[in-house]
Amino acid sequence: MAISRDEIIRDNLRTLDQLEGEGLFQHDKRDMTPKTRYLIISYGGTGSDVLEPLRKRLKEEIEEGEYKKKIRILAIDTDTNTRHRQVSVKDEETGQTVVKNEERFAPEEFLWLDGTPARANVDNNILDGTENWLNPQLLAEIRADKKYLDGNGASSTRQVGRLLLSPRATRDGLRNKILALAHELTDDNNDDLEILIITGISGGTGSGIVIDATYLIRSYIESIPALTDRVKYGGFVLLPPTGKSNRLTDVEKGNRNGYAALKEIDYFMTLRRYDLAYD
Repeated sequence: MAISRDEIIRDNLRTLDQLEGEGLFQHDKRDMTPKTRYLIISYGGTGSDVLEPLRKRLKEEIEEGEYKKKIRILAIDTDTNTRHRQVSVKDEETGQTVVKNEERFAPEEFLWLDGTPARANVDNNILDGTENWLNPQLLAEIRADKKYLDGNGASSTRQVGRLLLSPRATRDGLRNKILALAHELTDDNNDDLEILIITGISGGTGSGIVIDATYLIRSYIESIPALTDRVKYGGFVLLPPTGKSNRLTDVEKGNRNGYAALKEIDYFMTLRRYDLAYD
């Protein structure tokens, strides 16, 4: 029997909630783990599809003041449309059904990896090392077709997702956001900080930035001396078929993205940390 994408997401949400000893809640499900703050970050569309209901569940289970004090969420995506959803509502004056944008994430909860810096780099041949891993045929395609790097996602292509993260201006924006959230959570206390990453690896964004963004976030956090011994990291990787399309070609591409991302994760988990450097 085929399992739907929504069922997969619901199962992962239950896992996040119910992990014994490592979950967000104690067993009574009323009080949060004491002396711990949480920064929960998602990558890509599937990651945001898990983060949104997880936030809703947390707000239902936790006192409002406790939530505001101890939790920050951040959805990171290359598609600006992720921040909203389209809903059909009935206009009270005309009685007609109209489509409106409904906010999924508040501005402070969403970081858009804008394609403008990457487009400028590609068009001006400022590759800064990306030529070492970017397929030359894909680079030519990106130069010729403006649908790439247009702010509407990574075109289900891992290298496009990685390219969107690569410009210094984009990485600076990520650093500033992560540091601001970390300071909000930890500057007035001695609590531990737990950083949780949630991502799918079927699409171009999640599979494309899962390695780079995660190492960058860790390097930014570790630049705060006061957090040296107070940070823990965890993550949930949603495997194919968690992509939104059921078309065979899309499923096959999602499977390839997932396989390649898992191979990279396996490889980088074996490296010593000082073998990696980010500026």
